[in-house]
Amino acid sequence: MLAFESRGYMTWTCSGMDVAISLFLTAQPDVVLIDVDENEERMLNFVQTWKTAAPRTQVIVQSDNSAEDHRKDALNHGAYAYLLKPVTPEILFEALNDVRPEPVPAAGVA
Repeated sequence: MLAFESRGYMTWTCSGMDVAISLFLTAQPDVVLIDVDENEERMLNFVQTWKTAAPRTQVIVQSDNSAEDHRKDALNHGAYAYLLKPVTPEILFEALNDVRPEPVPAAGVA
């Protein structure tokens, strides 16, 4: 597991779109990272729903689908970035830093 907290990122894990939207609308994160299976329609619905509900939040998609049209669809629906799995920690943190260059320290972290 990556050390998001030690880099100043607060993290939550959700197993479904409804739970994620409910939690994240309350938390109002800067970035949402979603791990996509082969269900492109579900991913596109999530990205579009999320960007409508929280337009300032950036969505990063990670997927094992290398089809160019899949990537373009995600970006056209509002994803900030589309990362092809396997995603290295360096690539992930580079994408996160592009969205938010300086993480906000987590509560209790100096």
